[in-house]
Amino acid sequence: MYQCKSAAQAKNYFKDELIPEFPNGRTNYYVNDQELPGSFHGRLKTRLGLKDDMTSKAFHLLCDNRHPVTGKPLTPRTKQNRTIAYDLNFHAPKSVSVLNVLSKNSHIIDAFRDSVHDTMLRIEADAKTRLRKKGQDCDTPTGQLLWGEFVHQSARPVKNSLSDPHLHIHCVVMNQTWCAIDRQFKAGQFRDIQRDMPYYQALFHKTLSDRLIKLGYAVRTTKNAFEVVGVPEQVIRLFSKRTDELGQLAKDYKITNANDLDTLGTRYRQKKQKT
Repeated sequence: MYQCKSAAQAKNYFKDELIPEFPNGRTNYYVNDQELPGSFHGRLKTRLGLKDDMTSKAFHLLCDNRHPVTGKPLTPRTKQNRTIAYDLNFHAPKSVSVLNVLSKNSHIIDAFRDSVHDTMLRIEADAKTRLRKKGQDCDTPTGQLLWGEFVHQSARPVKNSLSDPHLHIHCVVMNQTWCAIDRQFKAGQFRDIQRDMPYYQALFHKTLSDRLIKLGYAVRTTKNAFEVVGVPEQVIRLFSKRTDELGQLAKDYKITNANDLDTLGTRYRQKKQKT
């Protein structure tokens, strides 16, 4: 879970990191089978009058704290240094990514997307906002969020190598919710959600593994998640070049802290490939 603290950062992230924009401003296309169309999800989608397909215009208006349809201010106040959104990353185990590439249909990616969606609905159910009127200073449940889903099927390349298969989803959760008590859109309170990310991660892994088992696959547990039985360890290592690269960098710089490892991944990365 990564916090996005500026509108410019969020817009550039949408354009450069998630879905490169075509001249018509829409994202309903495939980029060489690696990236799927961006789409809106969440209970706020209906309240805001949004359709499933995402446009850069609607995304940019939300980043500026404006209604994506009318363009009017969305929440009562727009702070200068406010949190714009949160990027929640969901990653498939490497064996699942490899099987997805080799599949002749969409059953793997469908199971993955459905598992992400189920987990996001759980996160949405835990959404809150702060009550401040009439001397109040407490949080209240809202159960309504809006997020953009971006599906990627490849990892960033390492130097002089092609991209490895890496099925993952970015769910960019906008920092807006609907408060039924105050009857208005307000900024969300994400502190508890951030605290409970290990729970949501475990829930996601359990949901995905259950779906794969129902499809006929066997799974084995690993230190951090699981892998599909039958995909050789040699294949998993072969298509984990990015992980190996960061592991070697961490070893070279003697980095063990999780936050520092995340920063390392951001600083030392190649540009995304479009071919």
